[in-house]
Amino acid sequence: MKLAWVPLLSARIGHAALTAPLPLRLVPTPETAAAMRAFGLRADPNVPAGSLGLHAREGDDGTPVLQAPDDCVLTFRMEAEAPELYTLTDLPEPPLVRCYDNRATHLKDGLRWLSPPSGTGAAAQGPMLALKLPAGGQGAQLTRTASGAQLGALPVVDGWLRADLSDLPEGRYELQVAGKPAEGFYLLPPGQSVPFGCIEITLRAAVLGAAERPILGDKLQPQSYGLELPARPCLLRYTVIGLTAAAQGRIEAEGGAVDFAPMEAVQFAGRDGFAATARAEVPLTSTGPRCTLHYRADGAAQSLALPVPAAARITPQAAGQGWLAEAVVYL
Repeated sequence: MKLAWVPLLSARIGHAALTAPLPLRLVPTPETAAAMRAFGLRADPNVPAGSLGLHAREGDDGTPVLQAPDDCVLTFRMEAEAPELYTLTDLPEPPLVRCYDNRATHLKDGLRWLSPPSGTGAAAQGPMLALKLPAGGQGAQLTRTASGAQLGALPVVDGWLRADLSDLPEGRYELQVAGKPAEGFYLLPPGQSVPFGCIEITLRAAVLGAAERPILGDKLQPQSYGLELPARPCLLRYTVIGLTAAAQGRIEAEGGAVDFAPMEAVQFAGRDGFAATARAEVPLTSTGPRCTLHYRADGAAQSLALPVPAAARITPQAAGQGWLAEAVVYL
């Protein structure tokens, strides 16, 4: 057997509202890190931020040599280095753990993109488990998937199953409620890096047949997986300092992507200006929506390209009415 490493798979994540460097990283969970050592796998440190490359020992025929069972699942946690990432992402509040499984994928741009779980999918759970049960619910059984250890029945009080899981080790669990399909979830302990979600790779699905993998230099290339995180829809507001009523200012978005209400006089940090707010929420991306301020100065028409609002200016609206993305422009 050759003492060499061969690429096995790569996974990457992107965010519609962010540009590189992406404040996300893929980190193997403790169970996965131990499994990788046992199975002869290693992560490639020379990959871009927000990506993960996995290598295996190479056999004489150039294919990876794995000691793992066919149904082995490797789980890589997405950790957010920037807490404001939550304000940019269209996920429920508070932030929840979402597991994306490559057993449900679709092809796009040469990558096998990971699809979010359907329905409730992998339950989003932290150290506290709270579950509303149907009438007559008698309880639930919690099992640690890796070992098969049953952790005992969980009681139901007033129709609610509540349990403190903070003393349990990190890992994948299965919750079985009588009369309901078993539901898996990944348990994250408190006090660690801000968890954003999980990507799960099933090794038996990671190495595809030659017909499904590109060939470069007479060698099969590793399978690639991708995950695009959605941008949070926001009301978009531009405040232009130094603009006057005589300037007849108005803001337009490229392609009509945003419909702005007429500009209104405002004060910002003690200075006068005008502000325009979108009539409806739009998803913010790293490239747009591109907006332009049109106004008159010195008797001539002027146009000024406006910046996409920064993450630090995205805040919840009053009374829980969605989110507001603001940008301040000085003429």
